[in-house]
Amino acid sequence: MSVSYLLERIKNCGAPIAVDLGEAILNIPCDEKRNERVKTVIDATASRAAAFYIDISLFNNTAAEHGFLYDSLRYAKEKGAYIILDFKALSYSEEVKKCMEDSAACDAVTACAYLGVEYIQPLVFAANKFSKSVFLYLNTEDSSGFSAFSDLIQLLAGQAFGTAKYSNIGVFLKNADDAAKVREKLQNCMIITKASKISSDIVDCFDDEGNGALAIVSLLKQGKEFDFENLYVDSRRAAERNVRAINKTLFRKSTVIQI
Repeated sequence: MSVSYLLERIKNCGAPIAVDLGEAILNIPCDEKRNERVKTVIDATASRAAAFYIDISLFNNTAAEHGFLYDSLRYAKEKGAYIILDFKALSYSEEVKKCMEDSAACDAVTACAYLGVEYIQPLVFAANKFSKSVFLYLNTEDSSGFSAFSDLIQLLAGQAFGTAKYSNIGVFLKNADDAAKVREKLQNCMIITKASKISSDIVDCFDDEGNGALAIVSLLKQGKEFDFENLYVDSRRAAERNVRAINKTLFRKSTVIQI
């Protein structure tokens, strides 16, 4: 669905976080209990995480593995989740096209802004046609490149507005170091970024009202593994921990703004 559904999910779940479901799956053994355990993680976190994120490039490129992933995503969709698939694709491949057209596969895909308008434009058309979102990777380290490609994103974003304040064309930041610059330049774009830990840097992704961004978070503390005997409780607590952390950080920002 479009970004308006993501905003609705954030409001209903109480925090702008996406669980890195791909990372969770990679930390679950490929045995007869794998499917059951993945569903347990989804059940435990779907009401607290506005979205689930999967980096497709980390998985084996086999029909069986991708079939398992899409079955898991369909289960998450049944729970009402917003699904973001990170293909890191270098072309508008058949798999990306299939996911854009399949309402049960995902709600958003990623693409690289540096591939140019010829590659991105079909995604924009597909986003409008199928009510999906596209998050474009943007490199902030190259100042000249940032200026040119942020202008391109701004242009494309203007072609994909729905009923929400934010466009269905958003931005994917690898880190939040230069988030303030991106937020100032692309005020009508949603920003998603990975957050290994919730820090003050991430608040710059959000607007002054605490909206407009989504933090991709891990259910696993660094160096830790899942407790499979208590997987539901373990996953639920991890989601709650991230919810508290980001809301606390955003509350500090809103307090500073009000002062």
